[in-house]
Amino acid sequence: PSKKSGSRLVGDVEYADAAKVASVITPVPGGVGPMTVAMLMQNTVISAQKAVARMRVSEWNIRYLPQDLLEKVPSDIEIARAQTPKDVAELADEIGLLSSEVDLYGKKKAKVSLSVLQRLASQKVGKYIVVAGITPTPLGEGKSTTTIGLTQAIGAHLKKNVFACVRQPSQGPTFGIKGGAAGGGYSQVIPMDEFNLHLTGDIHAITAANNLLAAQIDARMFHESTQTDQALYGRLVPRLKSGRQFSQIQINRLKKLGIVETDPDKLTEEEIKKFVRLNIDPNTITWQRGKLFWCS
Repeated sequence: PSKKSGSRLVGDVEYADAAKVASVITPVPGGVGPMTVAMLMQNTVISAQKAVARMRVSEWNIRYLPQDLLEKVPSDIEIARAQTPKDVAELADEIGLLSSEVDLYGKKKAKVSLSVLQRLASQKVGKYIVVAGITPTPLGEGKSTTTIGLTQAIGAHLKKNVFACVRQPSQGPTFGIKGGAAGGGYSQVIPMDEFNLHLTGDIHAITAANNLLAAQIDARMFHESTQTDQALYGRLVPRLKSGRQFSQIQINRLKKLGIVETDPDKLTEEEIKKFVRLNIDPNTITWQRGKLFWCS
């Protein structure tokens, strides 16, 4: 039947026409017949319409967490622990991220795939606010606190779609007087202890890689300062039962140094010296905060 908004198909199939194709009217084992297929198609269309409508919504439907503001402001950690963070999966759903675009790290943290940029490439570009050039107070209220506070005001009070982008804490300033790198007071990232110390674990991987490189440089400088060229050469290219032989990495280094000889026993004294020594200048190495870990 027809209606004001258009027309739609109802009821079962036309038997006389459908009888010409037996598979159309003959249900498969389990009862999946033409009406079941028709309803599945209708559900698919409805789901697609809802998905498109959701993508077109300009304002996020976010459930903001209430804050219990006290006149005597507690410490940052007390404020953070007094609030129960929302599950990050719920937050991702509220702002329109697909499950395939979110990599969860527990219930409170997640990484967002860069594929979101491609999916939303046709969206209108938003405004970009840079918080910079602030001299923090003795207690550390500076760029991070201001950034989080602005985001809270624009999102929770002005009802605008907004993201706060702050760097991952390097832990260097975390334990100083400023306390943390997640903002402060009622304008901070929660859970603040996980944000400051771990987040998704990337900072630990960077720290391990940095320490490995520092140990390699330190060991190399020590060996080069205490051993002769021949001793170093013997360690790098040891004489085995099958004789001496350069590895592929060592052959690449020879090429980089302009040495064409590939027989370990035929290198000159000058070529051996160039090969075994990096001659790292100690004055070019700065350990910065690494000294805190090397004193033990």
